[in-house]
Amino acid sequence: MVNSKIPLDYQVLKPKAQSDGPSPAAFFLHGYGANELDLLSLSNYFPSDIFIISLRAPIPISGGYCWYPIHLSPAGAVPDQPDLDSLTQSMALLDQSRDALIDLCDLNPKKIGLLGFSQGTILSLSTLCTNPSIYSWCVGLNGYLPRSFSNSPTLEFLNKSVFLSAGINDELIPLSKVETTRNKLVELGCNVTFSSHPGGHYIGENVFTELQQWLPKHIY
Repeated sequence: MVNSKIPLDYQVLKPKAQSDGPSPAAFFLHGYGANELDLLSLSNYFPSDIFIISLRAPIPISGGYCWYPIHLSPAGAVPDQPDLDSLTQSMALLDQSRDALIDLCDLNPKKIGLLGFSQGTILSLSTLCTNPSIYSWCVGLNGYLPRSFSNSPTLEFLNKSVFLSAGINDELIPLSKVETTRNKLVELGCNVTFSSHPGGHYIGENVFTELQQWLPKHIY
């Protein structure tokens, strides 16, 4: 979906159940090489009164889009630090899209969260740590918080709800990176739930179950 007032293309899934007043919302941020349709099936795990808005990354690449370019190591691992200029630009486009969509879709600005996978998680967590006051929760699947964004003030993070997941045998983003992110977010004061599965760079079945149980307790 394209709107001249919104810098990122997007897809919207309207709530199946109406809420009183402006709606709570989740912004979905896909991984490298995917698009705004990729994560929509995760909407099935959300409460029925949530507005789902899935955004398309701004940089076209072969077969899809990305939030910033990456250059894998010879071993296939994602670099420790992303391309910060491109990531920062995508963060700004995300926030601009959020502001415009609040008006367009009548969203409750105090009940908006982020859900990302892989590169979308890196964007989500970096955005949360840059401006924690405008997002009320975050789900980060198979991704991590870059060091450049880990020195945020702690006050606004007090009890901020975060769900993290990782594959124990993830070949792209090692479990240790996600564990380091978990520890840093706990240090900042976040209420972190951590889930792992024995596989690789994908969302494990047990993670779906745990996420479905977590969401209604933490996103309102």
